[in-house]
Amino acid sequence: MPLKFQINHRSALAIFLVSVLLTSANIGIAAQPAEADQSDLVAKAITIGFHSSVYSETLAENRPLQIYLPANYQSTPNTRYPVLYLLDGDRNFHHATGLVDYLANSMMGPPMIVVAIPNTDRNRDFAPAALAAPADSTGQGRFYTFLKTELIPHIDQTYPTNSYRILWGHSATATFVLNALAWDPELFQAYLAASPSLGRDPAAVADAVLAALATFDPTPRSFFTCFGTIEDERFSRAAPVLKDTFNAAAPDWLTWRVDWYEGDSHMTTPHQNLYDGLKRIFAPWRIDRQKLMEGGIDYLRSQQQGMRERYGAEWSIPESVIGPAARSLLFQGEHQ
Repeated sequence: MPLKFQINHRSALAIFLVSVLLTSANIGIAAQPAEADQSDLVAKAITIGFHSSVYSETLAENRPLQIYLPANYQSTPNTRYPVLYLLDGDRNFHHATGLVDYLANSMMGPPMIVVAIPNTDRNRDFAPAALAAPADSTGQGRFYTFLKTELIPHIDQTYPTNSYRILWGHSATATFVLNALAWDPELFQAYLAASPSLGRDPAAVADAVLAALATFDPTPRSFFTCFGTIEDERFSRAAPVLKDTFNAAAPDWLTWRVDWYEGDSHMTTPHQNLYDGLKRIFAPWRIDRQKLMEGGIDYLRSQQQGMRERYGAEWSIPESVIGPAARSLLFQGEHQ
């Protein structure tokens, strides 16, 4: 005779809960990956840079740095590189180094060293927001002294740099970039400023910058700035003022542009400004395939020399370019 079990509601609920717990436990154990060997993870780590620091007598503090070195840094010890100095470095290091690496790998710019400068006291270092003289009594003035007399010499002594430098900033640090251009346009070859704050009177700031630039006559320099259409008016109102003022009185040696990014906010302009700025700065770096087909090896030699003179960087020709070009020239009967 079959056995009969009498199960009440409490017993059924208990059996159900036990079965759920057992099932969950089994699922949890099954989903756990095998414990990875930590040394193996380190060996396979993708490293994009490292932390460093420099002590500043001017600021009376140790300034942290984040450093990115090009992929071919170890294999080409005699190569010297341009340097991108990145303000607000703690926030922008990752996307900036990705852009630099991408452009170099795409023959749209040279390999570069990136020096990111994280903030320790942003309000102290980048006040006041509008144009000010680079004096020790101002936050921007002290930071400028640190940048010019301490950080740049330290980087030049520590790494194989050349004389080509780019300065980038966003918001208050973008205002600093504009001020640095006015104070000494010979310190950097290119200045990139995403959504600078020009205070309540942008016209006065723009006029002061151009008045300062009129006293200089350096070799060609670049200044590229931008604003977003949906950022706060205290930033965006500077866009037409800067454009009109620079249109009227910018010096001939300055290549400049004010971009107006449709649909971008204050926090989405930085990446676009850096990408567009680097593309424009290094536009001559790219290979002109028509000239390559017409000039062949003479064009490549001329391009290599021109890039060395303009950017102080070695212009190497990737196999992905040489192969197709050689086949095309051979097809045209250019056997040399």
